[in-house]
Amino acid sequence: MILWIIAISAVLAVLFLATTKSSLNLYLAAMMGKKQSEHFEKKIVWIVGASSGIGEHLARHIASFQDVRLILSARRVAELGRVRGILIDTLRMSPDRVEILPMDVTELEKTPEVVKTANEIFGRPVDIVILNSGRSQRSAFCDVTPEVDLDCFRLNALAPTEIARKQLPFFLASGGGQFVVVSSMCGVIAAPLSPSYTAAKHALMGYFRLLAVEFCDRNVDVSIVCPALTFAPNNVLNAYTGKPSEKHGEVLTQKTPRHMSPELCAQLICSAAANRLAESWISQTPPVLLVAYLVLLNSDIFLG
Repeated sequence: MILWIIAISAVLAVLFLATTKSSLNLYLAAMMGKKQSEHFEKKIVWIVGASSGIGEHLARHIASFQDVRLILSARRVAELGRVRGILIDTLRMSPDRVEILPMDVTELEKTPEVVKTANEIFGRPVDIVILNSGRSQRSAFCDVTPEVDLDCFRLNALAPTEIARKQLPFFLASGGGQFVVVSSMCGVIAAPLSPSYTAAKHALMGYFRLLAVEFCDRNVDVSIVCPALTFAPNNVLNAYTGKPSEKHGEVLTQKTPRHMSPELCAQLICSAAANRLAESWISQTPPVLLVAYLVLLNSDIFLG
């Protein structure tokens, strides 16, 4: 009987890994969990990093929910205007339900004022903050300068954490809220040629795991979502190298079989948020998820 249970479990595990594009908790939530519309309707959602890629498609996806209000933030104001135009002209979102709030997240000294403005735009505090800003890397470990490490940490780890610190009082005063943190599979498993980025995403997840523990009894939810390769050309084009002020510069024009579409990625992120999953993983290629589970199992065995 035990052998039968083991055999069936092994077959189910193989079938899951052969067909899934997410970790098991998100896979089940997407199939049987809470509907996204029930979670996002009538909410004020602030997307930080909304000018392209995953952030843009999060805005497009969330715009379809009834009476949702969106705040779009990023450095590139013109691109935010383009995204807002798509929401209004193509997706028929009412102009008074989507606002642009320019923000350079690395200017930490300006974060308090921007957060204050975000919570005043629609006359009441924000309900959900999606922290999506970031910049990847392509560089060998030994080629990275300290300046790149510092810049990468400031953008990918410290900036989202500082936004959360300044947003928390608004959440607590209004009875609660949710942070949706778009991390990376690099925060779970080490990615070759991305040393600073991998370390920064590990740090980002450490900050928000702790935030979730400290405020779990105050109605503050934290959902960390870790996508693997997603088709976002600007992410590769603007990636850090090992040298300060240098961009990788690779032009990505076509989605490969290893890349998830930003549309699907956005849908899965919203499903994770709707079901308040503490942490979930997303990948177009299931072997990445298998490696993540093996890393997790290895940590439990040797650290548990």
